[in-house]
Amino acid sequence: MAEDITFTRIRITHHCLHFPYVNISMTDEVDTIIKEQANMPAAKIWETILGRKLEEKLLKMKADCEIDIIPIQVKEGIDTLAFTFKGVLDEVGKEIVKVAMDSTWKTNALGYELYGIVGKLNGQAIPLTFCFTASTNENVVHGAKDCLLCSVIKFVAERCPNIQFTLSDKDTMEINGF
Repeated sequence: MAEDITFTRIRITHHCLHFPYVNISMTDEVDTIIKEQANMPAAKIWETILGRKLEEKLLKMKADCEIDIIPIQVKEGIDTLAFTFKGVLDEVGKEIVKVAMDSTWKTNALGYELYGIVGKLNGQAIPLTFCFTASTNENVVHGAKDCLLCSVIKFVAERCPNIQFTLSDKDTMEINGF
């Protein structure tokens, strides 16, 4: 050994706290969706993936007893999901005398409209139900959206039998629904 060689000892420590790394690999389900829709535009494939993830989250919430899915009649050409928070209508439904219904339009990645029904109780807004809906193709039956929204309104009205006032905007379906 040559005497001119020097040794250096290096000690490395990690003091910087950060979030754990995220696994970004694709799941088998996503891989299958991409293969099934190989001829579709990327935006359409992504829409399908997001839709399935939303569905999975809602079904998990339902399984964890956080929401109830509202049974509604769906017509051809309409995609919909309506839900309420578990127990809210049972606990305060009979005390609700004023409700408001309104909707959003094209405010999310999947292009769903979101209808919300809110009740007023002791000066506070209580979210009662939510309904996501979108036309899925050109074969939409005339009046299909009105029919499904009436199903949601009927669900609320049965659980809130003392409604005396309804608030809505200029949408005639919202006005006539209750």
